Amino acid sequence: LAYLDEKKLLPGIGSGFFALSEATCTSKELWSHFAAYLSNEYIKPDGTRGAGKPLNCTSAINYMNSALQQAAARFDKSETARAFFDCLDPKSTSQTRKWLVSLRDKMFNTMFIAAAKSGETMDHSAV
Repeated sequence: LAYLDEKKLLPGIGSGFFALSEATCTSKELWSHFAAYLSNEYIKPDGTRGAGKPLNCTSAINYMNSALQQAAARFDKSETARAFFDCLDPKSTSQTRKWLVSLRDKMFNTMFIAAAKSGETMDHSAV
């Protein structure tokens, strides 16, 4: 996917995001790749807090949600897009909602395992 290779889909939602078509923005493949990028590759840029480090789980999932919400807003007149972006509705039982919940769980697990392997101190307050 050339648009991902160009790294235009950064957490700040670069201008390349707005050139993507409805078909692309409603593709599970796009969002799966973006989730993998945030979870496995993205490193905070110089000049930011935590520069040189990966995102934490909460930030990565928030970036994912924000990008999905922006895409949903762009195509809110399309019935096909509205059906896809139903995944954002916490009360939905649609297949796209189940897919998104699973994708976010995968992001969390991937990042948690990476943090544990790197020796990061874990917050066990939720355990």
